[in-house]
Amino acid sequence: MDAQTFTFKIALVENDPAEAARIRAMLQPPFEVVLFTDPGLASGQLEIHPADLVLMSLALPGAAGLNALDEIGMGMLSCPVVLIGTAADEELRDELIARGAQELLCRDRLSDCLPGMLRSAIRRKKIELELRRIEERFRIVSRATNDVIWDWDLATNKVWWSENVQTLFRYSKDEVGDDLNWWAEKIHPSDAPRFWSSVDAVIHSGWQFWSGEYRFRRGDGTYLSVLDRGYVVQDGEGTPVRMIGTMLDMTDRKRAEEALRKYSNVLTNALEGISTIDPEGRYVSVNRAYAEILGYTPEDLVGKNWEDFLHADDREGAKNAYRQMLLRGKADFESRGLRQDGSIIHQ
Repeated sequence: MDAQTFTFKIALVENDPAEAARIRAMLQPPFEVVLFTDPGLASGQLEIHPADLVLMSLALPGAAGLNALDEIGMGMLSCPVVLIGTAADEELRDELIARGAQELLCRDRLSDCLPGMLRSAIRRKKIELELRRIEERFRIVSRATNDVIWDWDLATNKVWWSENVQTLFRYSKDEVGDDLNWWAEKIHPSDAPRFWSSVDAVIHSGWQFWSGEYRFRRGDGTYLSVLDRGYVVQDGEGTPVRMIGTMLDMTDRKRAEEALRKYSNVLTNALEGISTIDPEGRYVSVNRAYAEILGYTPEDLVGKNWEDFLHADDREGAKNAYRQMLLRGKADFESRGLRQDGSIIHQ
């Protein structure tokens, strides 16, 4: 729906009837003007009946200059406040805006462009409120997960981090930087070229999803292995403007993978025959020595049932011993195995 079909409710705070009439004439539909002559009364009414924008004179008794925002109850309003003053009030512009005013307009220069100015002020305020809501959602999500959430502004290279970055990487709040350089400095030098190459490829290729694993330096100088996943946010023209993502600590998984790799090497290179079997009795892993004893390759045995390689007279006893091992963790049993050539071995 076109924004022109909406009604914009303007709370005009002005005690000069002639000036109020002049401003009303400038604000034709879709603007709806509600006039207040007293800022205190306007503040109370706006809490009950909110407006899209407050347009307030700086010439009101008791509400001149910097007192204007206090009189209207600026801290309680969710809508933008635009002030109307004289050329003499221009010196207060920066401070008034710093205190929350959206704009200061000069009374002598109000013209037919006033509607456009007010629409812009309303739009800016809505964007500001939406950003606040997004930031609040970010904070809520960050508290509900152990992952580190980040938001990278591609135009300014500013980076927002969730509070978990302090806990996971052992940095104080003051030590966490808000620019890209802080992040870049924490990436392990050996991982940095691969990291930046993959990120640049995503940003400049039009893709939107990225992931990578690398090491991130903690406050104590040690490194954590992280899985980082990001999403590129594009504007209406498809230009990348932001990248949002999460970091997951992969250190424990990396340690488990390393332990498994070492175990696999030991298993593969052991001189003794070693095998592992699942609860159904199928070979999960077999080293070369074990396979050679039976006259097979490891690949021939994996997935096969170990009973198929036992002498028929020993299978029932072997199955009972296997059940006992599953229950107690240990079982002693001697059986005869069948080699590929049909010969029998004792094991």
